[in-house]
Amino acid sequence: MPRTVYRVIEKITQKQELMDCSSESEAFEVMGQLVEANPESQYTIEEVVVYDKEAFRYGRDPELH
Repeated sequence: MPRTVYRVIEKITQKQELMDCSSESEAFEVMGQLVEANPESQYTIEEVVVYDKEAFRYGRDPELH
């Protein structure tokens, strides 16, 4: 079953993924703490849909059944 992950990314110097969060509010909280700690950097939040590998081990799409 797919789930949404909110990824906090540092976008200026390294374009590095820093953390995956389970909710959008958690991602904004993490981003706020990062901005306080590193005000010279800029951060963004990216919404990513992740599919569990367990769901596909039987060879069928569980969303269709």
